[in-house]
Amino acid sequence: MAKTKQTEMPFSFYERDLAAKQQKDLENEKACEVADYGSWKPFRAGIVPHQILAPKWDQMQGKEEYDRKQRIKMKAEANYKMAKLPPRMQESQDAFKAKADDSLAQVDESMLVEVPFDFKPEAPRPVPDFRRLQKAFVTAMEKAKKGKQVTVPVPYNFHEAKPGAKLRVHMDSAN
Repeated sequence: MAKTKQTEMPFSFYERDLAAKQQKDLENEKACEVADYGSWKPFRAGIVPHQILAPKWDQMQGKEEYDRKQRIKMKAEANYKMAKLPPRMQESQDAFKAKADDSLAQVDESMLVEVPFDFKPEAPRPVPDFRRLQKAFVTAMEKAKKGKQVTVPVPYNFHEAKPGAKLRVHMDSAN
């Protein structure tokens, strides 16, 4: 089966590769017949442990999100505690809060009595008579039309030249 390079035809590498593949397949079949598979058992998968099947990824993501929110909350509280107004502004704020608390504490019981409201909504207007309004509009339009003159269209003559005065003077001087 060995061919010399001189006798090979162009593109004979394809046939050569097919022959080599067939030869290899034959060798594999012979090796399988010779091998002893008496003690060989087919593979059987065991039971998968619970630790592998548990949805750990979702649990880990949930825990990370919870931890992140806690860190953000703690950082915000720390920043709030650290934030301070300048002393004079703080005094002003404290005085304003104290004044508001005092005014709430001194609510007069006479203020708690219900006072009738002065506000009364507008009465709804009646539905207009649209037919009468339309008729009045049409008559007003017809009256306005009669007061105007009708435009009379004049046909345009494309064949008769009407040059302007300046153009006529120029044409006369050229001739």
